[in-house]
Amino acid sequence: MRETKGCEMYTITRTRTSIYLCVALPRCITIMKWAPHPFNKFMKIKDIAVDFKPTTLDICETKSNEVRLFVNSPTGFRVYSDFQSLAVEELGTHGLSPEQLGSPVKGVLLGESFAACFTGTGLIQTLDASHDMRAVLTWRNALTFAARLGDDYLVVGSASVVDVINSLTGKIVHVFETKKDKIRSLRLLVARGGRLYLLAEEEKDGNRTSAIILIDLC
Repeated sequence: MRETKGCEMYTITRTRTSIYLCVALPRCITIMKWAPHPFNKFMKIKDIAVDFKPTTLDICETKSNEVRLFVNSPTGFRVYSDFQSLAVEELGTHGLSPEQLGSPVKGVLLGESFAACFTGTGLIQTLDASHDMRAVLTWRNALTFAARLGDDYLVVGSASVVDVINSLTGKIVHVFETKKDKIRSLRLLVARGGRLYLLAEEEKDGNRTSAIILIDLC
């Protein structure tokens, strides 16, 4: 599509009433909405100018049918709504200092909640304008990745530890930790359904090996 030329990342999201395509371009975020028959294509509804490179583009529909777009910024997460006049707000951190939060890593949609994941802390908040806090999460090591796992779980990890967290309770339900006698680096490949795939790289006695690890919650 001509409107998405130069795409750096994109997400496609199905809400209760429509399907949205969000595209990060070098200087803007383009929001497109699926137009059914007779058009049968995505049509642009808004360009949002940005001066940073997004890593999170999560669009959702609240219980009151308000469409909201969650985007990371250099210092946190922004919420865009009312795409005609474009309302913008910074997602609140509920009194936590920048030192406690760290840098933004990833935002994750979890049903009726949004998890704002920073290197030091995670905040699970409701999607609506009140952004009520559901849980404050802390990590043992600086966070490097986060993703949704199944319907109710948040998976977060660093180079040596991966936690699976119940998004409704904020409790850890599974921990995967690397062995102490090996230098291993963990990276997220994909979280799909109830399965989590990780790339594990390790070096011992001068030999480097790689393996794919599957964590199955099904």
